[in-house]
Amino acid sequence: MVELIYKDIAPGAKDDISAIETSEKNSDISDNQLLVADLFDHKNYATVELNQWKLDGTYSGITTDCVPYWSNQVSADEATDGRYYFASPITLTRVFKNKHTSVGMSFIFDNPDYCNHLNIKWYNDGETVADVDFSPDNSEYYCQCNVELFNKVTITFYSMNKGNRFLKIFTIDDGVNRKFSDSELYSISILEDMSLISEELPINTLSVSLRRGEDTEFIFQKKQPMLAYRNGKLYGTFFVDSSERSSRDVYDVTAQCYKGILDAGKFYGGLYKGVTVKSIVDEIFYGEKFKYTIDDVTANKLLWGYIPICSKREAMAQVLFAACAVCDTARSNTFDIYRLADGTTDIPADRIYFGGKITTSDIVTSVKIQIHKYTKATEKTDVFNGEVASGQSIVEFSAPIDVESATISGATLISCYTNYCVIDAENSGEVVIKAYEYTDNVTTKVMYNENISLGTATNQIEISDATLVSSDNSDEVLANVYNHYMKNRVLETDVVIEGEKCGIDVTLETEWSGKQRGRLEQMEYDLRSKTIGKVVQRIG
Repeated sequence: MVELIYKDIAPGAKDDISAIETSEKNSDISDNQLLVADLFDHKNYATVELNQWKLDGTYSGITTDCVPYWSNQVSADEATDGRYYFASPITLTRVFKNKHTSVGMSFIFDNPDYCNHLNIKWYNDGETVADVDFSPDNSEYYCQCNVELFNKVTITFYSMNKGNRFLKIFTIDDGVNRKFSDSELYSISILEDMSLISEELPINTLSVSLRRGEDTEFIFQKKQPMLAYRNGKLYGTFFVDSSERSSRDVYDVTAQCYKGILDAGKFYGGLYKGVTVKSIVDEIFYGEKFKYTIDDVTANKLLWGYIPICSKREAMAQVLFAACAVCDTARSNTFDIYRLADGTTDIPADRIYFGGKITTSDIVTSVKIQIHKYTKATEKTDVFNGEVASGQSIVEFSAPIDVESATISGATLISCYTNYCVIDAENSGEVVIKAYEYTDNVTTKVMYNENISLGTATNQIEISDATLVSSDNSDEVLANVYNHYMKNRVLETDVVIEGEKCGIDVTLETEWSGKQRGRLEQMEYDLRSKTIGKVVQRIG
């Protein structure tokens, strides 16, 4: 069984909340800031509410700041039309720094006690965008309402489904989690891709064609999560990149893995002198919401060199290339960093579809890498000379500078870093920043292929822009690149995939060339077809 979970939630809304205000709450028990958590760990709490404390050992004691919201007042003892009203309606207001768009709001209340009558008002700069009453009938409830461009929401809670009950709220989401099953998925294919030496970080993608199973208009927004499952097993965590509506009820969506998220983020780089890989990776992941894993050998490896201002994905490629490591996001909800393991896995012939092909590229005759060493200049130079607008601005440098030596005229230097600084100009005009620049002193190393025939055309691979390759790691990096490029053939064939992933060393049987051994670089498959897909294997 194939299932797709689409988190149709306003991207970044929770991170953008600037204030949460309530008309009343039990401040000893609740902490509204917990409402910005992605998912609060719901527990059963023992209270003095009538017939609430079940003596089965599943209820725990109350501690301070244990839930996102817990009211002071309880609902009435007697119902009116099935609703147990509060003496005074309870309001909760969420204010955002920016404007968002969502398909409504989802709540997780206490179970089995929940608010059964509430009102939500959405505002855009004080103007009411939507004003709707809802009647929840479950502790987890989705209030459906397409709302565009709101930056404030006020929720009024009127009643509970039971008498003598506190209002307890565990989660509020601007949107809803939608589930699509086999019957609603016309196609769902996944491309997994890996550079075995991390020259770049190819992005894994999900392509899905889905049918609207209810009378709801979808608003696919960039970075909304999509989780693909087969028989209960996670096959990938992806984030919406683009969508197209091909008919009234059919949507075609493409989504990217975590590497695509990194590609959208800017990294301001720096100069590194014996810094661990983990420390630099932590810098790159700063501000991101997802988790990563890293093996001990890679985490503790020291690097020397420089990273210019670039995307976070480009910065991660610099680090992993220099550390001779790879990254993987396939069939996981984490970003995994590790060194490729030794050992070979055999894919038996009964899982291989004959009719594949082997493509041979030109023999590589040598591999040349540049080794970088950054030294401070002896004289200050103008690292920036130009016009700026009044107020605060960021000025970027074309080369790394010595931060301590930076001086400025025409504005005030607020803060200074290797690749940029923040300045404040009272008036627009010319600003000059002087500092000692760091110069890249480049040397080279070459490894030759001695197993070539006389007359073979020269084909040299040159690595010039890997600025974290220094004298300390150049031999290891050169050997890693050389060993990779000595395998100049690629086998493509269809197989039944049973747990194999990019990066593993496998043997594959061919009908015309016997068994071939090499690491998998790419896998592409449709989850609906028993994960039969194409694999790309680099072989010698």
